[in-house]
Amino acid sequence: MNEVSVEAQSASLDWKVLEESAAQRGREWAESVRSRLEDESREALGGWPGTISEARARVEAILPRDSEPHVQQREKLTRVLYHAARDLWLDKRVARSAD
Repeated sequence: MNEVSVEAQSASLDWKVLEESAAQRGREWAESVRSRLEDESREALGGWPGTISEARARVEAILPRDSEPHVQQREKLTRVLYHAARDLWLDKRVARSAD
């Protein structure tokens, strides 16, 4: 695909909707990790255990199959998704008691 086609296609994507979707996926990711821990009778302690690489893979799942966004756009969505997950995790984590 030539450069003009990539730019035109990227411009046609609704980035606001994709960013909202990325944030929602991030929150769902954090909840699923927390749920797994609870199923194992473990508490959600400490920092967010997810990685940027995992967030990148999750971003690929929300992009339309025929889209080819620029690297910077993919990275922005990755950061949105990762930060939404991390922020929810940190808001809901169990505080350690001072023993």
